[in-house]
Amino acid sequence: MAAWVELQRVDGERSMERYVKFQGIADEQRHLSAADFISEAQIAGIQAIYKPGSEVAMDSTHGTNVYDFQLTTVMFIDEYGEGFLGAFCLSNRTNESAMCAFLQVCKENIGCDLDQAILMTDDAESYYNAWRSVFGEPAHRLLLQYF
Repeated sequence: MAAWVELQRVDGERSMERYVKFQGIADEQRHLSAADFISEAQIAGIQAIYKPGSEVAMDSTHGTNVYDFQLTTVMFIDEYGEGFLGAFCLSNRTNESAMCAFLQVCKENIGCDLDQAILMTDDAESYYNAWRSVFGEPAHRLLLQYF
């Protein structure tokens, strides 16, 4: 992972990698402990995809690797109803404070306001609470159900 991050940093402002916090060092500003790991990549083009009142989906994988890292994605739905990956985050936890750190980096890099989004999440309150903390109350909230 560290080698990929260093390779991305060579691209400077064009790099997909927007924030990395390896384990062993705390980030007091983002309320992350030394035990936390977060790597966030951001894809350009969200300003062209997102329109006020459109859907944004946020969810994470669970238990897919031996390190117990989770992949959290934020998907934007375009005018054709297709999902577009807006941002993703690899982390060792998906509680409210980690999701706030993830969404704050998104907000700093997206370049548009998402306060009129229709937010789709599962019933984990950490996503919804983090979204409200960073972007404000969404226009609506939809709950994803899995069978």
